[in-house]
Amino acid sequence: TIPSLPLPPSRIVALDFARGVAILGILLLNITAFGLPHAAYLNPAWQGETTLSDALTWAVMDLLAQAKFLTLFSLLFGAGLQLLLSRGKRWVHARLFWLMIIGLIHAIFLWDGDILLDYALIGLVCYGMIRHAESSRLLMRTGAVLYLVGIGVLFVLSQILSLQPGRFWLPGTADIAYEAYWRALGGPVAWGNRVDLLTESLLSLGVQYGWLLAGSMLLGAGLMRSGWLKGEFSTAHYRKVALWLIPLGVAINSVGVVGQWLVGWEYRWSGLLLQI
Repeated sequence: TIPSLPLPPSRIVALDFARGVAILGILLLNITAFGLPHAAYLNPAWQGETTLSDALTWAVMDLLAQAKFLTLFSLLFGAGLQLLLSRGKRWVHARLFWLMIIGLIHAIFLWDGDILLDYALIGLVCYGMIRHAESSRLLMRTGAVLYLVGIGVLFVLSQILSLQPGRFWLPGTADIAYEAYWRALGGPVAWGNRVDLLTESLLSLGVQYGWLLAGSMLLGAGLMRSGWLKGEFSTAHYRKVALWLIPLGVAINSVGVVGQWLVGWEYRWSGLLLQI
C-alpha cells in the first residue's frame, strides 16, 4: 500500500482577496511616487503651494488609503507567518531569506520604494516571537505594545530632530531636476542614489518604522491564531466590529487630515506629529 500524504491546507479565499486589495491599494498610493518627486508622497504642497484639486485628492487619499493598505498587508503577512508554522523553521527561514534577496535587488536596481526587504527582515524577528508565543492574546498584547512604542518613538523624533524640511519635504529646483535626471537615466547613477535611499530606509526601519511593522505582524498572527481571521466568529460579530471601528478610524484620521490642511503642511506637524 502507498502511504497517504497529508493534504495541503485549503486557502482562505477571503484573506487572498484582502491581500489582493491591499496590494492594489499600495499601488494606488505608489502612483504618486512613480510620477512625482519623492516629496510629493506625503506633502501636496511640495512646491510651496498647492491647487485645490491636488489638496482634495491628497485629503481623500490620506483619509482612506494612506497607511491603511500597508497596515492591512502587514497584518496579513503576520497571519501568513502563523499559518506557515506547520512548515517548519527551516522552510520559513528560507522563504524569508529569498524574499530579502529579491527585495534587495528590487530596491537597488528597480525602484526605491521597495517594501519586501523590510518585511523579510521584520518577518524573521516576528517569526521567532510567533513560534514561542503561548497564546493569541499574548501575540496581540505584544503587537499592541510594539505598535505603541513605534508611535512613541515618532513623537520623540519630532522633538529632537532638526525641523528643517529638507529636500524630501520642500525640494528646491535643483533637487527636483536631479531626481528626475537619475530616475530617467538609470544605470550606476540611479543605483548609487537608490543605495543611499535604502540606507536611510533601513535606518528608519531600525529606529521607528520597524516597531509599527512588527506590531502589525504580531497582531495579524494573533488574530489568525484566535480564529478571527479565519472567519470563525459570527457574521453579526464582524458587522458589529466594522460598524464601531471603521467610523472611529475615519474620525481619528479626519483630525490629522484637517490639521495638516490648516497648518499648510508645515513640516513639524505634517511630516512628524500628525503622522501619528
